[in-house]
Amino acid sequence: MNRPRILFLFLMGAVFALARDLSAQEQLSPDPVETAYESLDQTLRNHRAEQESVSQFWKLEQSKSALLTSQASAVIQGVLGQGSIPWLENQSDPSFTGIPVVAGREGLLVSFTIPTNDPLASLRGRSWTYDNAVAAIAFLSQGQLPQARSVLEALNRLVTPEGTIGFSYQVDSLGFDPKVRSGTLAWVGYAFAFYQKVTGDAAYQAAAERIAASLKTLQLEGGLVKGGPDVGWVSTEHNVDSYFFYRELYRVTGDTGHQATALEIKNALLTRLWVSDAKGGHFLQGLNDPIPSLDANSWGAIFLWAVGENAKANQALKYVESTFRNTKKISGSSTRITGYAPDAAKKTVWLEGTLGVSAAYRRVGQLSQSDSILNQVYNLQKDWERRGLWRGALPYAMPRYQNADGDTFAEWESVTSTGWLNLALALKNVSSPFWDHD
Repeated sequence: MNRPRILFLFLMGAVFALARDLSAQEQLSPDPVETAYESLDQTLRNHRAEQESVSQFWKLEQSKSALLTSQASAVIQGVLGQGSIPWLENQSDPSFTGIPVVAGREGLLVSFTIPTNDPLASLRGRSWTYDNAVAAIAFLSQGQLPQARSVLEALNRLVTPEGTIGFSYQVDSLGFDPKVRSGTLAWVGYAFAFYQKVTGDAAYQAAAERIAASLKTLQLEGGLVKGGPDVGWVSTEHNVDSYFFYRELYRVTGDTGHQATALEIKNALLTRLWVSDAKGGHFLQGLNDPIPSLDANSWGAIFLWAVGENAKANQALKYVESTFRNTKKISGSSTRITGYAPDAAKKTVWLEGTLGVSAAYRRVGQLSQSDSILNQVYNLQKDWERRGLWRGALPYAMPRYQNADGDTFAEWESVTSTGWLNLALALKNVSSPFWDHD
């Protein structure tokens, strides 16, 4: 064979072998850049899968939460407070209360159901003026106009030509507590103005105007309204009441004098009764009065929300949580409920005050917190139903407690607790104009 040809064939074979080796090496050792891209692509695919998984999880959790909230709301709306409107209405009926009514006191609601053997049984026929104003507003908020008019007629008869009204009245005699308090005046005046707002009927406008003139005489330099003609102290709660009264009276009458008074009270509340603290801030009980007060801060939170001070409103409610929230056993039962006490001693769950907190949370938009409180109240109702005690009314407080001022918070069925229940439910179920936004 020709040697040059043999050499050529040998060299060609070596070249092909080398090419195969290089190809094999390429297969065994991929391009590092390509490898990095593939790794990054896989990481991104894994990350997207994780995101989708987390997203699906939270969607599921939100759906479950919405379902539970819906179920709780349905229970509250359908069952909580069942029979409460008839019970309130019947508190002016002697055949229901067992307390006779004298001429001139018709339509007033007996404030509490007090047992005859109670140490305070002498109060069985007592009707507190503020309680009646709350009940009238509750009736109006629930669309019960005849019941509201019955109470408002009774209050209208008691307003004096000078625009004052007593603190409380006996329904079974002509006895009454004649002291005048600015908070009571403001609540009665607001009930009259609220009726006019809801119905367009000015039947009680004249009485509301007389109250406004009387309350104006209690206004001090600087805008705050003092507690009454015989005292010098100033209450935050009473000034919140007065603000909403004058604002509502301006709305229904167009009298800019009432608007000006409301603005004076508003500015004084914000500058003289609100204090900043390490946690944000809260309302004092009154001028130069630092004693912790629930109503000053729950009602105060609604006031702050109404005037656009949302941050302060939430701070006031944080103060409420840290200062007044507590859990107690229902009297005569092993069931426990969580609510709010009237003072920092936390010796009782005060139902009237607790429902005021629920209303405040509703107004500031913390709906789940408001519903949580209503669920606690519903637990009390269920316990009373189980034991045959439920007639449509909530107790005033439990367990029984007497504060440092000698005020008694007892388990008696209560007009104010039941009235505030209906105010809270109206805020939940309808667009209630009660203490609404400016």
